[in-house]
Amino acid sequence: ILVGNNFSIECAIAGWPKPIIEWEKYGDVLPEKRSQVLHGTLYLFDIRLDDRGTYICRASSSNGQSDIAYTALLEVLGKMNKRKEKHL
Repeated sequence: ILVGNNFSIECAIAGWPKPIIEWEKYGDVLPEKRSQVLHGTLYLFDIRLDDRGTYICRASSSNGQSDIAYTALLEVLGKMNKRKEKHL
C-alpha cells in the first residue's frame, strides 16, 4: 500500500450466534481518527508509514472469545518522487 492511500481488509470469521469482530494492531493501537471497523471489515484511511505492521482480527460471542486470530501484515511504501525530464 502506498502512503496516502486507503486500505481495507475483511475478517472472514463467521459463527452462531453472530460474533462481534474486533481488530487490533499488534504491539500498538489502531489510529483512532483514521480507522473504522464496519461489519467486520477494518478500514484504514490516509495510510502512513507507521501504519505498517501486523493486524489481528478476533471474534467473540455470547459463547466466548475465539482463540483463533486472523492476522494480516501490512507493508507501506513511501510515495515515489516523479522526476521532471529536462530537454536540452
